Amino acid sequence: MADYRVGLVSANTVGGMDKTEHFMEAFLHDAATGRLREVVHHECGSITELVADALGIRHHVSTISTACSSGANALMY
Repeated sequence: MADYRVGLVSANTVGGMDKTEHFMEAFLHDAATGRLREVVHHECGSITELVADALGIRHHVSTISTACSSGANALMY
């Protein structure tokens, strides 16, 4: 059986950024009240890394985050 090199290119947008803004507002008011679990995977490459890990993809993992054009940019990439 041949070993294949597999890559993952994921595209995303800024959807959900309001969760980060709400977290920061609460956190800055009182650091003990911020709900970190709501934004722990909110960094644009976090989900790409989780999917790559789940699928065992190690060779090339990349995230493209350019708002509405992300999908088209990922295909062109």
